[in-house]
Amino acid sequence: MENKSNCLFLHTIFAFRNYAIKLNDFMGIFDEIINFRKLTMKKGNEEYRIYHKKLGLGKHKQDFQITNKFFDAFEFSEVKKGEIIAKADIEVRNSAVIVKLELSGTVNVQCDVCLEYFDMKISNNVLLTFKFTETPENSYFDDEIIYISDSAEFIDLQKILYDYIILALPIKKVHPVDKNGNRTCNPEILKKLDKLSSDETKTNVKNSEIWDELKKLLN
Repeated sequence: MENKSNCLFLHTIFAFRNYAIKLNDFMGIFDEIINFRKLTMKKGNEEYRIYHKKLGLGKHKQDFQITNKFFDAFEFSEVKKGEIIAKADIEVRNSAVIVKLELSGTVNVQCDVCLEYFDMKISNNVLLTFKFTETPENSYFDDEIIYISDSAEFIDLQKILYDYIILALPIKKVHPVDKNGNRTCNPEILKKLDKLSSDETKTNVKNSEIWDELKKLLN
């Protein structure tokens, strides 16, 4: 009976160890989220500016070509490569600049299943209002209105474009399926994942049996 109890105790320790490892993995993901929120941008690029004063009052159009170089400006970015066109319909008014953005293209992202990189199609439509004010630093900021100084010569869209590219990405990024509905992930990785999943299922069943035995000892 004592040997059996010792064996159950060791199995219980291993079960808690596996739980701790999974918890540690979760904390690693949490740290990545924190790093993302601390994302900083290097010096802006003039290619992504709207010179509204030069344009003058009225409606205008402007296209922005987003390539790999665009993403170099952002540290800790999950996207490093991409080919995107951002088409802007601009309306310059006396008190504000209205910008309608239409983004479409592809970005190179890492698959959450097989960890290989692939090109994912994205699109996003955005309506932005830049309102002029004498004191932009003291103005309230929300998702619909961005306050800028009356004396500003241009509007820098680089960080805004980046944010809406990231927001266009799905929570889970995986390779698309082919015309037959089959996954296009790396087949060797899929085999290994299936094996790991099978082994984990067996481990969970074994751990469940251990807990059942512990309950019996406590009763």
